[in-house]
Amino acid sequence: ARASPFRCCLGLGDPNFKFRLVGAVGSRDQGRRSGSERASCSHTVGTARFWRIQAMLSPIVAAILGSVVQNSNPLVRLSGEWWVSPNGSDSASGAAGEPFRTVQHCANVAAAARGGTCHLAAGVYREQVAFNSSARVNLAALEDGVVLSGLDPLSSLKWSPAPGMECTYKATVGTAQSGFQQLFHNGAMMVEARWPNLDTTKLSESVLDRDTAWEPTGLHSVYGEIHDPALSGFNFSWNGALATLQVAHQFFTWTRPVSNHTAGGPSFSYPKDLPGLAEWSVPSPYQNWAKNQYFLSGKLEALDFPGEWFLDASNTLYFRPVAPTHLGLSQGECPPPPTDGSIEVKTRDYVVTTPQPTNTGPGNCAGNNVTVGLSGLTLLGGTLELWCCAGCTVSNVTLSYPTFNREIPEMDATPGKTAKTTVAGWNNVIVDSTLTMSNNHGLAVSGSNNAVLNTLIDRTDWLGTLEYIPLAVDGGNGNRVINSTVRYFGNAGVVTSIANTPPAAQNGTQNPPMPMAGRNLEVAYCHIHHGGLIGKDSAALYTGGWSSAGLHWHHNWVHDATEKCIRGDDQSRNMTVHHNVIFNCGRAPVNDSQSEVAGFGLVLKGNGHSVYGNTIFSAATAELCLPSCVERLKPFRPQYPRQTQNGQTTILNSIASVKSAKCGCNATSPVGGTFKGMYAGELASLKLTNSDGYDFRPLPNSPLIGAGVQAPGNPKIHPDIGAYQHDAPRWVAGCRGRPECPDL
Repeated sequence: ARASPFRCCLGLGDPNFKFRLVGAVGSRDQGRRSGSERASCSHTVGTARFWRIQAMLSPIVAAILGSVVQNSNPLVRLSGEWWVSPNGSDSASGAAGEPFRTVQHCANVAAAARGGTCHLAAGVYREQVAFNSSARVNLAALEDGVVLSGLDPLSSLKWSPAPGMECTYKATVGTAQSGFQQLFHNGAMMVEARWPNLDTTKLSESVLDRDTAWEPTGLHSVYGEIHDPALSGFNFSWNGALATLQVAHQFFTWTRPVSNHTAGGPSFSYPKDLPGLAEWSVPSPYQNWAKNQYFLSGKLEALDFPGEWFLDASNTLYFRPVAPTHLGLSQGECPPPPTDGSIEVKTRDYVVTTPQPTNTGPGNCAGNNVTVGLSGLTLLGGTLELWCCAGCTVSNVTLSYPTFNREIPEMDATPGKTAKTTVAGWNNVIVDSTLTMSNNHGLAVSGSNNAVLNTLIDRTDWLGTLEYIPLAVDGGNGNRVINSTVRYFGNAGVVTSIANTPPAAQNGTQNPPMPMAGRNLEVAYCHIHHGGLIGKDSAALYTGGWSSAGLHWHHNWVHDATEKCIRGDDQSRNMTVHHNVIFNCGRAPVNDSQSEVAGFGLVLKGNGHSVYGNTIFSAATAELCLPSCVERLKPFRPQYPRQTQNGQTTILNSIASVKSAKCGCNATSPVGGTFKGMYAGELASLKLTNSDGYDFRPLPNSPLIGAGVQAPGNPKIHPDIGAYQHDAPRWVAGCRGRPECPDL
């Protein structure tokens, strides 16, 4: 079926899908259109206009897309149109030849006119656009280069050499521009003075390199005190610096001030007030605070590497520039000081917002009903926060360095919050978009009937904590993540849930679970890879508890996670997991207290799961882990009534060389679940077409062909084992159709 009127039709990973880009207003690699054509396209607010794709879809994928369209509530065709340009004036009429100057003014005019479209000309708009609670406004880029920026330049700085510091300059910053945490030079992010150093010329790689960005704790480390012989090499005290601590169980990270360090000393202290320690909060024989990791920042004496900066209490900025390659400087020759305006600092967390309700729970958007479209924009150094959205669209939007915080206030003794890229409400669509380079949160989607489609989440959660999720989808029913890629992240990758009855406190009365009927949240045709790069006890695709009931994870490629690839954690219930390809799980060496829980392909705790048609290979410990014992008591948190696990779980037609129960039971416990149509063999024995090239179809001589049993959704009595049928077209996972999402 032709995918009109949802003009952005997606690949959705389906083998029968064929697409071609047919011209895009403001797209990054399409030809330009005339102004009248752009205006005409921009009227279709609420659909993804700018990557219009002609598509032929298989019935299954057409049904998925049709459901998204049916449940969406896009903006109607709006008659109001206004134009905005950095060279305009807010006292102008806003016509094409007399544009406004600020996006906020245009948004106000459009809202007062009960809706309309603001066409944005190329340029940098340094402002926060705040929509009112009933806005019906579309912000549409007329061309490439439309940037909503959270950064402001530091102008008229008077640089001079910093005495006694190699190739370092200093300048006084005005009080109005002080207090920043993130600094860019010539468009590239620089790094606050720290140890170990980071290579700012390869920042996208170095921030997620556990071996070089972090320092291991020494053997005598205990709660509240880090011992490390390398600290003895510093001829200054680190007191007053910020310690970023990836310690204890290492699925959380904390930031705390450094104290009790002396120059040349091997140890320092930090407050013993870390929340979320789980079993590590009470003495236990297996606890080990050694072989953890940390780094230190925020000390002038640590400024010793190109690309580092430091702002002291008197607003003196110190900066050591990176030597530009085009200058051809000789060894030992210093680069010149920054030119005027080449330094930018983050001054706004958000560049697009809607009003946040006092209580963000379901049903608390009374009086707030926002419908906003964002199309073809770049958000730089700031992000969006869209609450109470009904039919909002984020289409062909790039969020670069959207959020940043040197600290982790959520893990303070008195918790705070960092900025978060948020789309909350119902019937919203994020499509053909990219979020990249956030040291904390990625994208958070909540509510019901929302869709994340053909979107890339790249290089997030540099701090390696479960507090910061690259892609979090929760709330009600009907949410979907389709044909999207999540890659290179510090801890967990995609975390999904559907609201359910919460667990009771210890010895409390447990309310029953919500009914299963109608529960559905889908992650399909997604490519999730290179996860858990910093934190421990992680999983690339994750859920847990009764909120997992009704999750439907299928047709995904999940691979190269340092520990677990797919995980239904403690007390999971009634999940459906099928036709996934899962490989290279636990590939990085983990030599600490978490080693025994590393290296599983698919982990499903709890009970009542339906698992079939999965291809799992090359896991360090076991391809499948299904415990069969009674759920473990965890007195540090509320729990549902504990039950025997996986007695009603079925596993059909899947490939798994090794099966285990050690992800919740002792090593001698039997594996949980009922198995039929399984194949146990290493990769070479599977005889797949080209696993290195993501073609996992069985060859004609493969032992997988016809060796399965009848399974849901497949009329064959004896289908092939695994995620692909040898006589069916190849399905593809991940975002597609743009340079950052190459076809595989």
